[in-house]
Parts: sequence; C-alpha cells; structure tokens
Amino acid sequence: MTTHRHIAALVLSAAAIAACGTTAQTDITAPAPSAKVLFFNEGLNSPGVNLFADSTKLTAISSSSGAQTPVGTTYSQVAVGGYYTGLAAGQHTLSGRLSDTTAANRNIVISSVSTTLADGKWYSYYQAGPYDATAKKVDAFVVEDPIAATIDYSVANVRLVNAIYNANPGTLTVTNADTSIHPTPPPSVIGGSIAYKSAGAYVAIPAGSYSLSVAGLGATPVIHAAVALTGGRYYTITARGDMTVVSNKLTTYPTLDNQANR
Repeated sequence: MTTHRHIAALVLSAAAIAACGTTAQTDITAPAPSAKVLFFNEGLNSPGVNLFADSTKLTAISSSSGAQTPVGTTYSQVAVGGYYTGLAAGQHTLSGRLSDTTAANRNIVISSVSTTLADGKWYSYYQAGPYDATAKKVDAFVVEDPIAATIDYSVANVRLVNAIYNANPGTLTVTNADTSIHPTPPPSVIGGSIAYKSAGAYVAIPAGSYSLSVAGLGATPVIHAAVALTGGRYYTITARGDMTVVSNKLTTYPTLDNQANR
C-alpha cells in the first residue's frame, strides 16, 4: 500500500495554500509533520468538539459557505473522516475544545492530555467517560497505534481499545462469519484483557468477515455483527458506552466500533 490515511490532511493543506492566490511564494522546503494523530469522541453525552495541539486547531467541520460550523466531532464519531493529522514530533498538550461558536463556549477546553509524540509514530486521542455539563469537563487518554512500516497483505491486524469508563477489563474474540468454510475456523482471542484507557497489541488474523465479542466488561459480552477485515489493514475495535445502560435503543448502550487505522 503506497497511500496512507493521513495524506488527506496534506492535500487539504495544499488546497488552502492554493486558495491564497497564485502570486504568493510558499515555502514548501520544511519537512512534513512526522507524527500522526487520530481523534475519537467517546465522551458520554459530550457536545461537539475540535481537536487542538497546544493552541493549533487540528480538526473542524466547515459549512457550505466555508465557515466553521458548531457541530464539531460528536459522540461516537472519529474526526476528519478517520484520517490522521500530521504534527511535529515532541511535547504537546492535545485537547478537545467545544466547537460551539457562541461567545460563552467558543474553544473552551473540555479535555486535555499532555504527551510526547515520537518521530514517525501514530497515535489516537480519545475523549471518554461521562461529560460533566456543569464543569464542562470529560476524561481523555492517548494510545500509540504501532503500525508496522512493512505491510503483510495476507493478514488483517486487529486490536481492542477499552473506552468504557465503568467497565471491567475486557477480552476481544473474533469469530469467522463465513458459513461456507468447512470446518468452521475456531474463534480467535485477540490479545489479553484490556482495562479502561488501554489498548491491546495488534494481532494478525486471516482476512475475512468476523463477528466481534468482548467478554469481561460486564455481566454479558458486548457484541458486534460481522464486519469485513481486509488484508494489509490495521483495525481498532473500540468498546464504548455505559455499562449501566440496558436499552439498546439509547446512544450510550455499550457497543463496539470498528475503525481502520491504515
């Protein structure tokens, strides 16, 4: 694979430069940002937010007029369509700030994590836990996405991230959903038991369609119907929601999301 998911951010930057006019001289000799960050909003009842690195806005949603909308990245969504955003390696304070454009709420920090980003590495920033509407705060954490430089197209790589604040550590199991295979392959356990704010290691499995189940989070497993896992890709299965919610008609019902990191 020669195209990476963070290239879109570079294309958008190029478009912004072009929009400034044809007579300006732009310095393109500086090295491209060498660390990459993906942003998830799993904060229960969290309003829409934009991701910042220090004082620099990394994500936003624009309207048809080109102006920023107050929508931002809402609960259960990943920013920038699931693409990574480039950042210079080094120490940064990453934060989720309200995308509400009213004067009272504009850019208020509701989550933040101070972290060091290494050259050439990939990371995910998660808002998680319940949103406190009075204090305007929600929990957050950062995990590394250890994506190998060499890609094996014969396997898909899968891991679990636990973003459920009131869950026990959970273990991901994937079961091949292709009923035409005989004998049916046995289920595969993906890594060990993963606690809240933690990520498991990527585990290589044959590409195919798999049903997902995470046991241990609560009294019953959290499940997801069959998803296609493509060879050469890296996937994060995120457990999100509130373990006390029992109705699957509510948005905070415990569930599993599937995101392709690469």
